Amino acid sequence: MTIKTFHFFKTGTHTTMGGEQLTYGRADLLRAAASYSESQRSAPLVPNHPWDDSPVLGKVKSLTVKGDNLYATAEFGEDLVKDVKAKRFKGVSAKWFRPDDPRNPAPGVWYLRHIGFLDGCNPAVKGLEPVAFAESWWDGSMVTSMFELEVAFSEAPQGDLEPERERQILHAMAQLLMKRKPGTDYKTAAFAAH
Repeated sequence: MTIKTFHFFKTGTHTTMGGEQLTYGRADLLRAAASYSESQRSAPLVPNHPWDDSPVLGKVKSLTVKGDNLYATAEFGEDLVKDVKAKRFKGVSAKWFRPDDPRNPAPGVWYLRHIGFLDGCNPAVKGLEPVAFAESWWDGSMVTSMFELEVAFSEAPQGDLEPERERQILHAMAQLLMKRKPGTDYKTAAFAAH
């Protein structure tokens, strides 16, 4: 199993699959993150939005809010990792228990039911960061990075990276390598990231 943190929801007004418009503020995200409990009711990772939350491809361990964005730290099965790398999915989409749903394990707040990896439709929440898995060899050890071999989830197909975007990814990768290997200078890390 692989553990990864990824962006799956954000503040704003979003349209449900049924056409209902719902507005989520930062306070809603903070309450959802604080109330989520893997031991009370784990939210599975699933293909699309199945009514019975199966088959399970992984599970959410915790939720974190950064600014106006909601991130899931989840455990992924190898099949899901392969599918993400193969660009099978167009995006991710959250399914929530409403605050007043009698099945909601944390009544009064939005509670994550599952996160769907979409292969048949585009996500309703636009502008989410890409989910990526990659391994790169550096200094005799395996390093997992969210910056290399990105899989972008968007409506438009992704072509070659723009030079500025590539520079940003390489810079971020170098910073990650320096963090993981204290004492490494930027030049060495940038070379390893390239």
